[in-house]
Amino acid sequence: MTSKEHFNQGDLSTFPSPVSPAPDLIDHIDDWLEYLVKLVEITADPITRAKYERQIKYILRFRSGANCNVAHNNILAKYYTEAAGSGDDASGSKSAEKTHTTARKTKVGAELAELGLNHSMAIHAMAPVQECYLADIYAYSQIQKALAGEDIFFLQGPPGTGKTTAIVEIILQTLRSKPDARILISSETHVAVDNALDRLTTHLSVADMSMVMRYPRFMVSTLENPASIEVQALDRADAVWRDAWEKAPELTERLWQKLDRGRTNSDGSIELPRWLVRNLADRHQIIGVTCNQVDHLIDKDSDMFDLGKLDFREHLTIEVDTVDAFQGRQADVVFFSFVRTVGPATFYADDRRMNVAISRARDCVYLVGSIEYIRSKELPALTALVGRPVISMVG
Repeated sequence: MTSKEHFNQGDLSTFPSPVSPAPDLIDHIDDWLEYLVKLVEITADPITRAKYERQIKYILRFRSGANCNVAHNNILAKYYTEAAGSGDDASGSKSAEKTHTTARKTKVGAELAELGLNHSMAIHAMAPVQECYLADIYAYSQIQKALAGEDIFFLQGPPGTGKTTAIVEIILQTLRSKPDARILISSETHVAVDNALDRLTTHLSVADMSMVMRYPRFMVSTLENPASIEVQALDRADAVWRDAWEKAPELTERLWQKLDRGRTNSDGSIELPRWLVRNLADRHQIIGVTCNQVDHLIDKDSDMFDLGKLDFREHLTIEVDTVDAFQGRQADVVFFSFVRTVGPATFYADDRRMNVAISRARDCVYLVGSIEYIRSKELPALTALVGRPVISMVG
């Protein structure tokens, strides 16, 4: 079944084919699919190819509306209808197109109202929540555009430009305007989800933290907010059983013996039972999960995911890693080592990578290296750094 057949192909076929429609959501999705197909064709690494193929599968499902989210399907129906009717201007049938579009919007509004959903999802945020946006008017204007969107908004930026901070601001503004909104934080990588959810918890109260869950668990070794470790799914599952035991110990004991409690693997990792995972998802307002694990929260037939036991060792106060690994994360103080004193400076020639390196610190960043080597490369990013104050020189 094609995507248009899902939304009554007979109705859509009454419109002439558009002559040269302006790019819209569906066009972007199709371009994205074409791009991913090309990547699959030229990628030799089986793990990377599997990742691209998984993305293609989910995008195709999104495009065709093959899910249980009625609001999402109505959004797609609106775009399909408007795309199909955009060619009427050339044929002089503006009145018929306008009547059809109005009828579609009225129907969509009625269906959303029946589901208890707001017809308008736009949020007009006049003042930022995070102080960093007080001095960056342009960056906050992009946040306002995203919040004013009725359905889907694409916000793109290279490494180190503040995407994680933007995500947190959008969520905080949404909670301020719509306290009961349910929010899903998702990405292809665990690190991206961890960074966004961890940063978000630094702005939440203890009560608000109780409505947050990271499924299955944090993957990064160091968290900005140590208290955010409590939002992991396994901790939340333990809390559910403890709460039930305190309120009804005898009944809880019977349920404990009867219900599937998941499996403990030979390595000590635990698999939460699917019924409990779905129950936890229903009980929480803000959930962080990778896009290939969203099905675990809603689809009883999807494969189980291994959950590891938590490591309760003391959190590291010093972490050593590469610049790329720190993208989207922050620390109070950062020491960046140039390492090289001879040879090419290809690694530092990437302005985006250098931007990430010097923007990870909250308080201060120290650059350690040979100033003569850095000056000799005559690279714009490095030349600007050479002009910064020198604390000490050795040798």
